Amino acid sequence: MPPALPPAAAKLPVSGRTAASLALCLAYLSEMALHTEGIYRVPGASRAVGELSGAICGGDVARTLEILSSARAAGDDDSSHLVACAVKRVLRTHEPLLS
Repeated sequence: MPPALPPAAAKLPVSGRTAASLALCLAYLSEMALHTEGIYRVPGASRAVGELSGAICGGDVARTLEILSSARAAGDDDSSHLVACAVKRVLRTHEPLLS
């Protein structure tokens, strides 16, 4: 079960919510995808990756949790590749998370 959205998350600035969303994705990968072969090499579905990376960059923690819950329910390698691909996209294209 994914962690619940803490009430304080809504009060964070967008950069803080982006970091929180990214942390949720990394926790998902640590829990669900450690033994998935090619986790950072195999691309995820383009539309789904765009949706998840948009939620992360936009600081939409609730939407990120929703997508991760769906991925967790599917529990397949495709879901792990989706999350890993979105994390890579955010780290490559987003403004610095820390300043």
